[in-house]
Amino acid sequence: MEKFQVTILKPDFYDRFHCLGGLCHDNCCTEGWKIFIDKKTYKYYHNLHQPKELAVRLKKYITRYKDDPRAWGIIKYDNDGKTCPFQNEESWCELQLSLGEKYLSNTCREYPRTKNLFVDDKTAQYSLSSSCEAVLRLFLEEKEGIGFIEEKDEIMRGTVFSGGIDQGILTRRPIAAHWQTIQYAGIDILQNRQYTIEERLIILGLLCQKLQVLEDNNRIDEVNWAVKGLINALKQNNEQELLTVLPKAKLESHLLFYEKLFSNVALIITLKEKGILKTLATNIDWQTDWTFQQGKKEKSSAQWEINNQITNGENSCQRYQKGCLRYQEMMAEKEYFIENLLVMEWFRQLLPFEKETGNIWHNYQWFCGLFMIIRLILIGMLAGDESFGEKELVRVTAASMRSLGHNKNVTLPVVAFLNDAGMDTLAQLTTAINMPDLASL
Repeated sequence: MEKFQVTILKPDFYDRFHCLGGLCHDNCCTEGWKIFIDKKTYKYYHNLHQPKELAVRLKKYITRYKDDPRAWGIIKYDNDGKTCPFQNEESWCELQLSLGEKYLSNTCREYPRTKNLFVDDKTAQYSLSSSCEAVLRLFLEEKEGIGFIEEKDEIMRGTVFSGGIDQGILTRRPIAAHWQTIQYAGIDILQNRQYTIEERLIILGLLCQKLQVLEDNNRIDEVNWAVKGLINALKQNNEQELLTVLPKAKLESHLLFYEKLFSNVALIITLKEKGILKTLATNIDWQTDWTFQQGKKEKSSAQWEINNQITNGENSCQRYQKGCLRYQEMMAEKEYFIENLLVMEWFRQLLPFEKETGNIWHNYQWFCGLFMIIRLILIGMLAGDESFGEKELVRVTAASMRSLGHNKNVTLPVVAFLNDAGMDTLAQLTTAINMPDLASL
């Protein structure tokens, strides 16, 4: 098969990734995900005769799949409907142990890797999803921040890519021709440790706000000037005066906003059968029935609804304050972990372009929403778990990102909620991004 040469940009720890297997708290082989089989792998499995016991099971559990043109086959589940039938008692993949990694399907071989190809077929980006515990452990090791390396490589024609900037995007949105300049500027901002994570997100908002105006007014030739101007201002520390006077919401109103955000998102995401969300609500003393009903399946995904509205208990503000204080204490040492997560997702998801919203500002809102939900979940965990440490940080963040980072049904509702809540400008969004005034209780 024909090969073509590309320049690959990837995190400097990309090649250090390896699956934790049975050591992973929430093994992806027990999540009930659809495991698609590509045509080449399906035919190999179908024609396999040895080892005999494995060959028999392959024919039993792998069937043709015609509902998605990107897939040729699919693994069928039995028993609990969630555990892959090829996972052994030690939670390792029997297919990989018996046949080797190269005979896994694209789905199993690639996750949590993401590969994006760009319009000229000369540039690719390789990244790792923040929904994997092994990746988050690497984030904890990268205390100086994520570095990126370039290398040349040859890729087979027909290699599966997750996304990219293609000619169709460039035709519809000429500003996307500056994707590399814009994305790298976002990474520079997110990695600027003169500022807190919250301040970096606000500065990123300044950039996205400017870019949206330029795109709306077809002033594409000013993009490089706008990006360089903001980055130079940061280097000269010219944004510090602005950031010191940014408003902070009173703790009670901050909690009320996040209560509404939580209620909105909890209708969509599934964090380990809602267990993490239940713990969060209990720890912050949100009063609700917490009875979940499984509705009709739509597009093979179970839809859930929560009975009753969430209301604040008598101790909610005190518990939220406690969680915020403990979060700040943890971030004094671990803020680089959140930085690495945001940098990776900005890079992996090709923000501010590659999202369903198709709008730079809305993509920025989604990115802030992602951060705010992750932070809320961690605050909620810290409000009630005195032993919450690195192990729990990795487990809870990975579970949260599995619901948020891979669920396309979340993006638009989060953006819609922020707009409905009046968070449609940077000035308004700032109070939600910032930590609350913890002395206002």
